[in-house]
Amino acid sequence: NDARGHVGGTSGRSKARRSPLAWIRQRFHPDTFEMRFSLRLSAVLTLGFLFSRLSGFNHAYWFVLNAFLLLQPMYEDSAFRLKNRFVGTVAGCTLLYFALPFFPGVQGHFILATILTAFMYCTQPGTWKQAIFSTSFAITLASLAMQETIAMELRLIYVGLATVFVLVINRFFFPTSMKGQFQDNIWGLFHMQHSYLRILIASLRVPLDYGAVRDGLIRFQLMHEQIDDYLQKRLSPEEQAYYHKLLALFWKMSSEMEQILFLTEDRKRELKDLDALEHFCQVCSYVIQEAGNMVCLKAKKELMIAKNAPVNAQVEDAPYLSALLQKYSRDVSALYRLALVHKIEEKTKKKDHT
Repeated sequence: NDARGHVGGTSGRSKARRSPLAWIRQRFHPDTFEMRFSLRLSAVLTLGFLFSRLSGFNHAYWFVLNAFLLLQPMYEDSAFRLKNRFVGTVAGCTLLYFALPFFPGVQGHFILATILTAFMYCTQPGTWKQAIFSTSFAITLASLAMQETIAMELRLIYVGLATVFVLVINRFFFPTSMKGQFQDNIWGLFHMQHSYLRILIASLRVPLDYGAVRDGLIRFQLMHEQIDDYLQKRLSPEEQAYYHKLLALFWKMSSEMEQILFLTEDRKRELKDLDALEHFCQVCSYVIQEAGNMVCLKAKKELMIAKNAPVNAQVEDAPYLSALLQKYSRDVSALYRLALVHKIEEKTKKKDHT
């Protein structure tokens, strides 16, 4: 599932609480992970049931059922199931062709179905082994109402059609891949820092929205877990080392920002130059935006306005807050340098390929 989400807002309250309509527009946008999968699933079920009703073929609902089971949120997961389902179906039909004569009659069919069910629930879902036993179980029961060879033929035909159908839908209709989701999560880490800075600016004028900070922490943990899982499975050791540095830096920045938010809320009455602190946030947000443009393939622009004035991380009569702001500004600079290294490496790779 997609871990990205909007955190905070300019009013000190999360958008979901402030405007239900804004939350609905955000969730129903075609770029969101949930919406893209919902559209693909709706297309598969609608076209599948339309085929079942209009064709009038024998057991045409098997086509819809298999397509529903094969469709997964990620393209890679669907491809894994497509291959395993087809291989398992062929192997299951072959196994049942030789095993069914040893279990004649209704009682024999139920005994065989019971054995197959036990094996089916002992295997991992989505694997070719599970497909073997699920196919054998389904054909065993279907053979009570039709000839087993016809049931096998229909099973093979509908699984083959469902495999091609889902492959086309996943490829051309709102595709979502693990690589694309990884890029979205990387952008989400940058977006998280923008959101934290907006919350800080808003909290200078209105009470801090602790719910937005809590939601941000949860979303950050989810994105961090998904990115780390992708790094271990999909990227080379060199790429893993770079992104692990990026994750560690974002982890540090998020921890520092949470401390800054709570400390600012606690000492708000003692802070005198709020405009300088707001300007500090705007400049940090600008630098983070530039770093994100160098790291993310499809970076999304953040709305920001920075004054043409010197940046000062020192807050009068607040030494601990000043120290935290200085640490955060150094981490922002380190993030920019790390992004610059990524941009240089990418240019070098392109030159080597050409």
